[in-house]
Amino acid sequence: MKIIVDEEKERCRVMSANFTATRSSCGPDFDGSMCWESSSGGGIVQMECPFEFCSTCTVEDRFVERECFANLSWAPPNYDRCVSIYTYNSSCIGKLCQPCPDNFRETFRMVMLWLSVISALLMVASLITFSMFKSLQCRRLTIHKHLVAAFIIRFFIFIMWLVLQRDQVFHGCTGLEPAKTDWLCKLILTLIMYSTLASVFWMFLEGFYLVSRFTIMAMRSEEGHFVLYLLTGWGLPFAFVLGWVLALEFQPVVPWCWLPYTGNKAIWLLISPISVALGLNFLFLLIILALLIQKLWASNTIESKKIWKTTKATVLLVPLLGTTNLLLFYEPSPSNESAHQAYMLLSAILQHSQGIFVALFYCFGNGEVQLALKRQIERLRHYQPIFVKKRNHGSQATKFHRRYSEETMDSKI
Repeated sequence: MKIIVDEEKERCRVMSANFTATRSSCGPDFDGSMCWESSSGGGIVQMECPFEFCSTCTVEDRFVERECFANLSWAPPNYDRCVSIYTYNSSCIGKLCQPCPDNFRETFRMVMLWLSVISALLMVASLITFSMFKSLQCRRLTIHKHLVAAFIIRFFIFIMWLVLQRDQVFHGCTGLEPAKTDWLCKLILTLIMYSTLASVFWMFLEGFYLVSRFTIMAMRSEEGHFVLYLLTGWGLPFAFVLGWVLALEFQPVVPWCWLPYTGNKAIWLLISPISVALGLNFLFLLIILALLIQKLWASNTIESKKIWKTTKATVLLVPLLGTTNLLLFYEPSPSNESAHQAYMLLSAILQHSQGIFVALFYCFGNGEVQLALKRQIERLRHYQPIFVKKRNHGSQATKFHRRYSEETMDSKI
């Protein structure tokens, strides 16, 4: 509630600064809860009670009244109806710790949460798999490992964000005042932005490496210094996010947790590099497709099997390069509720299932990984612990001793 009051107070301050006094109207006024806009003298102004009314609420009379006297002074506001609603119809009001029931919002949150959990677990399994076999240590799979690491950070931080939001921690519902959780909210939000940018940049590096393998590196034996990949994948996102944080922190008025940060122009410090990286990846995808088709035509045979392999190879690159995120650049207006809800659900599925597809296609579906796993399984099947070997050796020695003793006894007899 304090956050809303602060916003109303700031809105009134801005309106008062832009208001030109006249002899016929009361100026903007903040009554401690709401900001009243200018009104003509002798009129009565109505404003909706400063609550979030649930869509299931049937109470129609939900207004505060305030009169602007003929002498251009404001009368005290009448909040009696609001107090009555709060006292006798509290289920109508969406409180900070008791939000209005919203089936879509809950579905949307659960889709994001469970897809993030599954993606995070598969990403951890992928990173362990990539790291445990020496045969998998090459430049291409090293880039995979860094992409997986970026995804792990992103999904685990986002899971934390969803859980804290569900428990209303940032709204003071757990005993902590919102002002005291401001730093935590900003920290988690910063980490989400950094891990998102890092994962996009590593997807860009995946595309760049693939194209370079077809073109530049096809004529060169050296792959270049990996430190350039590290600076691009981890360093550039840090620079962009740092600029975004500084731009938000040095505003004239810093709102709680920078909300709503999407409406601030500083968001372009994040949107621009993401757009460029995804746009280049889409271009890389077209180049790779063109090269595959060229190679197909060069074979002088049009076999359905080869066409299928080319199509499959291109489709499998889509989740790795993140080009599906380009579909999310157009967001329908919230006024078109059904279209906006469909967009939000599609956005949740595409962004939070990406880790699942990357793990299945590029780790557990990778031929090199499968071969390494098969070899490890074979080694485990034929492996015998030391104590078993010693026991077997001991039993063989005992058998030999018995047989030797029996033969000796027979010879003596």
